[in-house]
Amino acid sequence: MKKILGLTVAALLVMGLVGGGTWAYFSDPETTTGNVLTAGTLNLQVGTADPTTANITVSAVAPGDSGSADWLLKNDGTLAGYLDITFTSIVDAENGVNEPEEDDVGEDGTVASPGTDGELAENLLLLIYIDENDNNTYDAGTDNLTFNDYVKGGSANLTDVTVDDYAMAANYGSGDDKAFRIEWSVSTSVTNLIQSDSTGFTIEFSLEQTAD
Repeated sequence: MKKILGLTVAALLVMGLVGGGTWAYFSDPETTTGNVLTAGTLNLQVGTADPTTANITVSAVAPGDSGSADWLLKNDGTLAGYLDITFTSIVDAENGVNEPEEDDVGEDGTVASPGTDGELAENLLLLIYIDENDNNTYDAGTDNLTFNDYVKGGSANLTDVTVDDYAMAANYGSGDDKAFRIEWSVSTSVTNLIQSDSTGFTIEFSLEQTAD
């Protein structure tokens, strides 16, 4: 009888503990502070100024002349991007016709009626490329060739050519910048028909964020 009574009392004690409150567990709270999310940057720099002031200006061009210009292309941001290059707004101006030009068999204007379209754009040969190894020389198979023809009237006009999705890494001073180079020349076989003519074009550079 004593054993049965003892078991009954023990059971009541346990039931009382369960009904009288909740169990306590170990805990260790931690807090982090100073959490910051900062947007990256994407900034294309063409040449030495930003925004760019780069351009080509050459006067008194004559048969047999040649020259070049190059600008540094730099992704000055913290995000990688894709570079697109397009050529627009070709200028092809006659700027009047003088007597030697009028007498040239290839000239369709006259001193009295010069017209508006010149012949320099059809006789100015351009070689445009991204100089991958920065040696001021086009290396086939290494450099990114953009254009190699006359401004217009060749196998492809300059405005028909684009550079699409050229990868540019974020710049950390690791030599990821590239030289965009233009070489121009006028053949010695070109005659008086280009006298006083002028040509030009607009280059548009666009850097877009690389998708993850």
